Amino acid sequence: MKKHITPPNIALLVLVLLLILSVLNPWGIIPNRVTNVPVYVVDSIPYPQHDTIPFEVEVEVEVPVEVEVPYTVHDTILTPVDTMAILKDFYTKNISKEELKLPNNQGVISLSQTITENKVVSTEFNAKITPKVQKDTILLPEPKKTQLYFGVVGGVSKPDFISNVGAGLLLKTKEDKIYKFTIGAANRLTSDINGTFHPYMEGGVFWKIKAKKRN
Repeated sequence: MKKHITPPNIALLVLVLLLILSVLNPWGIIPNRVTNVPVYVVDSIPYPQHDTIPFEVEVEVEVPVEVEVPYTVHDTILTPVDTMAILKDFYTKNISKEELKLPNNQGVISLSQTITENKVVSTEFNAKITPKVQKDTILLPEPKKTQLYFGVVGGVSKPDFISNVGAGLLLKTKEDKIYKFTIGAANRLTSDINGTFHPYMEGGVFWKIKAKKRN
């Protein structure tokens, strides 16, 4: 027994007991050596939020760049001005003429203007136009007038063979009224085969009858 109680064994036993006490810590006899680390709580999110898209999107950013624009300075060239020539041209009377030809040889329209001091002082207008003639045929009713007709008349019958012969006139007025006058000879039988002619005159008046138009 004494041979086991040696300093190395005693030190090993002490180390084992300390290890057990540090793990189990009965009755809290071994002080806690855990250091309290302060915790900071930030309200906003300290890093940018990204969408759930698994790829990056390129964004163009304007970068101001100074650009030098080259320019050339020209020497001022003074041109001499003829004041008298300008005034002479200003007061000179210029005549402007224009001519317009109408289609189908209908005529010519001409315009002449006198310009001086940058304004129109007179205007002349001349037009030579050939009138266009259009022919339309319109049938007009013949005006009513008095008309005279001449003719011959005659008649036949079974017993007389020739009953009468003669000539007559018809007069038609503007009011469409007709007058008849006839003169001739009438055959009168004196027997079955013999007859004599007797002169006669005949007259009459006729009126126009208006008939209703049918649709």
